Amino acid sequence: MEFDTNSSLRDLILSPSIKDNDIILIDSRLFEESSSSASTQTGEVFKLMMRRYYPYKVTIVITRNDIGTNSLTVKKFSGSNQNFIDWYEERLGPLFLKAQKEIREDQTTLSDLQNENSGDIPMTVAIDEIADSIDSGNPIDTPFKKEDIDRFVKLFQEVKNTIEK
Repeated sequence: MEFDTNSSLRDLILSPSIKDNDIILIDSRLFEESSSSASTQTGEVFKLMMRRYYPYKVTIVITRNDIGTNSLTVKKFSGSNQNFIDWYEERLGPLFLKAQKEIREDQTTLSDLQNENSGDIPMTVAIDEIADSIDSGNPIDTPFKKEDIDRFVKLFQEVKNTIEK
């Protein structure tokens, strides 16, 4: 996917290309040559922000920076004795397999949760939100927005007025 230089990090995170994939592979220098307001953002920041919107997706970052031995970030190919396909296959293959297992595990756990839910309303709402994120790729949003609260207040007033009649 090519990034629009006028896009923000939030635009990127909420884009259909991100929504439609469970595993995201992104370069650490995602807005490198850009005059965008997000040009100082990195793939690592993107990965962290992804957890806010899509906690059930896996993001793998490729970087030129030095990385630790236990890092889930992959060092960018820099022209070693290997060809670049072998380089990335060796490093990304195990990470993709791990990510696929994690995603399948989440899907199985969600299915079990849906089957065992006792009807507890807060739990049902949470399960539905998780299912929507996993199954449809919809971002998890903050629980209540101003519009939601206004709608609840209006609904409460209507119920109150009906009861008082």
